[in-house]
Amino acid sequence: MAQVVFVRGANVGKHRRFQPAALARDLADLDVVNVGAVGTFVVRRPIAAGALRAEIAKRLLFETEIIVCHAREILVMSESEPFSSPPPGLDVRELVTILATKPGILPKLPVRSPAGEDWQVDFFRVDGRFALSFWRPDPKRLMYPNAVVEKTFPEIPATTQLEHDLENLRDPPAVSAAVRPLLAADWEAVRAIYLEGIETGQATFETEAPDWERWNSGHRSHCRLAASEKARLLGWAALSPVSARKVYGGVAEVSVYVAAKERGCGVGESLLRALIECSEEAGVWTLQASIFPENTASVALHRKLGFRQIGVREKIARHAGVWRDTVILERRSARVGLA
Repeated sequence: MAQVVFVRGANVGKHRRFQPAALARDLADLDVVNVGAVGTFVVRRPIAAGALRAEIAKRLLFETEIIVCHAREILVMSESEPFSSPPPGLDVRELVTILATKPGILPKLPVRSPAGEDWQVDFFRVDGRFALSFWRPDPKRLMYPNAVVEKTFPEIPATTQLEHDLENLRDPPAVSAAVRPLLAADWEAVRAIYLEGIETGQATFETEAPDWERWNSGHRSHCRLAASEKARLLGWAALSPVSARKVYGGVAEVSVYVAAKERGCGVGESLLRALIECSEEAGVWTLQASIFPENTASVALHRKLGFRQIGVREKIARHAGVWRDTVILERRSARVGLA
């Protein structure tokens, strides 16, 4: 059974910075997969937990708690559907705090902070090493579930994840494609993959690929990624701005394209996971995607990685003479743009 590693407090703000994808490559002999939530890894080959912590610690440039647990523990907790009865509200998030050790004495639950009906954190259950909370963040005075849980168990280090990020551990990518920065020299391969997407009739309203200058000016300069195997490009991903207004500087639209022969092999998932990670490191707090509803594989992938459907734009534009709908999905970061 695979193990799951959580690097506590990594890549939050300007401190404890590292590159999870590079760490996964360094630990390739252990078949390590970076699963998208910053500082979370699946380790598929057997290794003692202490030895695994040591391997990771010597590759980090800072000291922090490295929490290791079996994937089965997480899946059993998730399958119990602990968040099946959420409180009312539009912005209620489901969070799981992973404890370094199982607590011996449990508190009287729920623990709410602040107390009363205007709570932000509702810590309502302990399941083994997992503390479960609902979170209603108030931007005026943020309170974090991890702080509430660590105050309750002051001797136990902990780290907190969105529950849907942990659900992704149920089915990590079939392959872990090497994801690297996309270069201008990749353009011909990028364009060819884009044309293959256009030919499906389900990827974009565009009917022809742009030249490099137009593509370059239409995408943000950071988070341009390519999945490659040796010298062969398997797919690419990039972000587009949604507005020129400064207030929307942390909002971006996602594009992910995979070569026809590589579809269904996990390349798209590797790219989208890496894009989520890169976007958060770049200060992007919301990612959005506009997808044809007929492109069920793409809709399912985005949902799997934490995007939620916020609506359908009916007959928004013509494509090949036919009015088409688009599904609008978005993913709000739980780490960026909260303060």
